[in-house]
Amino acid sequence: MPSSDAASLQATLMAGFQRHQQGDLDGALVCYNQVLAVAPKNVDALHLSGLVAHARGDHETALTRVAAAVALLPSNAEMVANLSAVRLAAGDTAGALAAADQAVGCNARSAMAHAARAAALSALARTDEAAAAYHAANEINPANPDPLNNLGNLEQRRGNLEAALGFYERALALAPANIQVHSNYGTALYALARRDAGSAREAETRVRAWRQAHPDNPMARHWFAALTQSDAPPRAGDAYLRNAFDMFAPAFEETLADLGYRAPQAIGAYLAAVYGSPAAQLAILDVGCGTGLAAPHLRPYASRLDGVDLSPAMLARAKARGLYEDLRAGEAMADMLAHPRHYDLAVAADVFVYFGDLVPLCAATAACLRPQGRLVFTLEAMDPGDARAAQGWGVGPSGRYVHMRAYAEQSLAAAGFAVETFAEEVFRREGGYDQPGYLVAAKLK
Repeated sequence: MPSSDAASLQATLMAGFQRHQQGDLDGALVCYNQVLAVAPKNVDALHLSGLVAHARGDHETALTRVAAAVALLPSNAEMVANLSAVRLAAGDTAGALAAADQAVGCNARSAMAHAARAAALSALARTDEAAAAYHAANEINPANPDPLNNLGNLEQRRGNLEAALGFYERALALAPANIQVHSNYGTALYALARRDAGSAREAETRVRAWRQAHPDNPMARHWFAALTQSDAPPRAGDAYLRNAFDMFAPAFEETLADLGYRAPQAIGAYLAAVYGSPAAQLAILDVGCGTGLAAPHLRPYASRLDGVDLSPAMLARAKARGLYEDLRAGEAMADMLAHPRHYDLAVAADVFVYFGDLVPLCAATAACLRPQGRLVFTLEAMDPGDARAAQGWGVGPSGRYVHMRAYAEQSLAAAGFAVETFAEEVFRREGGYDQPGYLVAAKLK
């Protein structure tokens, strides 16, 4: 190949890499494919295009391309470590461990190789060995917060919450803007607060320090309100919800199944009682649709089914169901106000629990509904003895909002709805106990 052609390929490869680093996966892939069209055995283009496929969840392409790169350069520890990560994402845990062992054999001082080995061992439930591998990665590169974050995750799964919090705090000292660590820290504090009275006091002390150290972090603000039962905003912040659910997306459905979550099923049963045999005649909006768990219960009634959610990662999973005409990334109230009189039915399963003040939310929902349109949603019940009962809402220790029935009824009436049902239901278990809630349906007057 002439040197000018080689220089052109390298320039194209570097352009792709720059776009890759900027998060432009489409642009990066165009560049990588241009290189491969001319030089199909270009190891960097194979490797990097495989990582793009990995980021998109395209396991087959990722495996093919990263494995081809490793076959060309089997001594590159980082590349082999990435093969381990790709195999792990594809569900091949044994193959992931084999690749990670190979990576460590290539370079025993590669922190990335030890981290890949730790991830594979963790997936195989070999927790002690996984912890040792994460410690090795941390010792090699103590400036990287990821092994510390993963050690925190391991300890949290084992119930060693104080140890987990210590690792997260060390990770945050290294990377104070790392959203994933903040999210994990909040989850661990919530678990600590639920353990006993002394632990609840410790969790409150830590959350106050967290809020003071990171006053602008949406997760610190949210968990401060939840664990101190004070300074609660009228709704959960968009940044908190987007980041939390983007990270939660891969394990979302499995986690909810473990909690006995049944809000979509309860809504489906109500629709069957109201509408009878499905006739596919309604324009339906699935508000805060998440991964589309409600879609199978809504689709039979829908002439058109749309969804809106803040989390792109959740929407990607909803799209894979193939049940929606349109899926939109955005804030629910803004989206509903932008689609006046579009829908016959709006459904919100486990969505109103992220709003305290229901008045503007009910008004926005009314705006998107046609005359006689119906709203069906779920709430979590506030204890009548709660000090905030007069206000009608507050943030619960779980980070979700709880509501008084009378307040919710008043909010619906103010938006022009007539309540059709307000049934006591249990939609999930929380900390081993049933979480009391309500199934609510209302119709525009």
